[in-house]
Amino acid sequence: MIWTPLGAHLCTSLEGRINVYVAPSEDQTDVSVNVRYILTIIASGQQTQENSAGKIMASQPFPADTITIAFNTNQPNKSTEGISCFSKGVLEREILAMAQSQ
Repeated sequence: MIWTPLGAHLCTSLEGRINVYVAPSEDQTDVSVNVRYILTIIASGQQTQENSAGKIMASQPFPADTITIAFNTNQPNKSTEGISCFSKGVLEREILAMAQSQ
C-alpha cells in the first residue's frame, strides 16, 4: 500500500524590503529602487493509505513542509523544489513614478 496526499492545504505569505537610492548626479538626481522579496509557502494536509481495490485503510496528517524563496528586483530565484520566483517590477515602477512626480 502507498501513502498518497489528500486534502493538501497551502498557506503563502510574501514579505518585502524596499531600498530607495537617491543621489545627486551632475545636473540631476539619480533615483533607483531595489526590493528584496521573501515568499514562504507552508503545505499541510492529510495523507491516506489505500488497498489495491481503492479502499482507504488508514489516514493521517502529513507533517507541514515549509518552502522559503528569497529573490530581488531583476534577480529571479528558484527553490530546490523547482518553484521559480521573479519580480514583475510593478512596485518598483510605482515608487519611481512617485519620485518623478515630486
